[in-house]
Amino acid sequence: IPKREWSSDVCSSDLFGIGFSSPERRHYLGIAGGSGITPMLSLIKAALETEPQSHFTLVYGNRTVASIMFLEELEGLKNRWMERLSIFHVLSEETTEIELLSGLLDQARIARLCEQAIRVPAIDCAFVCGPAPMMAAAEAALLAAGLDRGRIRIERFASPDAQPARPAPPPAAPRAEVPGARVTVVVDGKARPISEIGRAHV
Repeated sequence: IPKREWSSDVCSSDLFGIGFSSPERRHYLGIAGGSGITPMLSLIKAALETEPQSHFTLVYGNRTVASIMFLEELEGLKNRWMERLSIFHVLSEETTEIELLSGLLDQARIARLCEQAIRVPAIDCAFVCGPAPMMAAAEAALLAAGLDRGRIRIERFASPDAQPARPAPPPAAPRAEVPGARVTVVVDGKARPISEIGRAHV
């Protein structure tokens, strides 16, 4: 496949770094995991509505069919743009009829998808959004497949399930020693006197 001419403004704008234009004829790739599909939906709609000649391929990883977010909306988009939108659902905890789509969406699986289902040389811009390990795996797989780094856009976001780190409690103030005070404790049947540490009075 001949290498396509590259323009630096293909991936440059606001959301994910992309601007859509009606005369363009592009092929976009989206790789999403879990709630990372949220911004991807907006991209799919904007791309296919604004650029009638463009195509979009989505690879979406989840645990099970039941955990797929916006499944009905995705099916609706697929029915609307049957010829221009391709969707691959990859499930990590359910077996599908296609072995390639069953398992964790890691670097090895994304690499296989690039070899068997995605024409990487035809990709004008790739969008990646999801858990940090998946985003790193997707970026590595796309680079290894020959996609220029400038064509990869990653949307990093904080997971709603992530809990903010709590600051460490301040060290306890040293207690003042009360001179002369002693206490005897019994350890293993033997009485042993120790100095008593009294509490400082406020």
